[in-house]
Amino acid sequence: VLAVAMANLQPGDAADGLLDLNRAADVATAGVAAARITAPVQNMLVADRAGIAQFTTGRIPVRAAGDGSIPVPGADGAHDWTGYASGDALPHQVAPASGRVVNANERTAPPEFPVFMGRDWFGDWRARRIQALLAADGRHDAAGFAAMQVDPVSSFAAGILPDFLPETQRLREQDWTVA
Repeated sequence: VLAVAMANLQPGDAADGLLDLNRAADVATAGVAAARITAPVQNMLVADRAGIAQFTTGRIPVRAAGDGSIPVPGADGAHDWTGYASGDALPHQVAPASGRVVNANERTAPPEFPVFMGRDWFGDWRARRIQALLAADGRHDAAGFAAMQVDPVSSFAAGILPDFLPETQRLREQDWTVA
């Protein structure tokens, strides 16, 4: 016997939060709307003239045991869901001191975060590259952001190529920082 559950198919799943987000006039009301978005789980970046924020939306099952990554016995209830984490219980940052919010599909919660958010995260090399590009110049315009979207530099490749190419020493000495 196999039982499968999905948080977005449980009672209480509604589009109300997404509708509220469409009506949000500022970061604060966007944050309230984000907490009401039951599905999908996603990282949402918002901004207004006064500030910026990142919210994780959706409902994450809280389990009595296990993390949901592998099938477990379902007959005894030992691995049943005991509730959901959502809203402020999920990763978020509002008005960070850096004045920047970056997300490129990397892990947004620290390893000791009390809610299991998954295990299949991309590395943070794309986010680090974006942060470096943002830090390289104090002010950005539309053309600069467009250039960031098509930036060909891969910090990941820069880190592993020396181990694969015959010119290992030359590549290791190459300056890979943002000009």
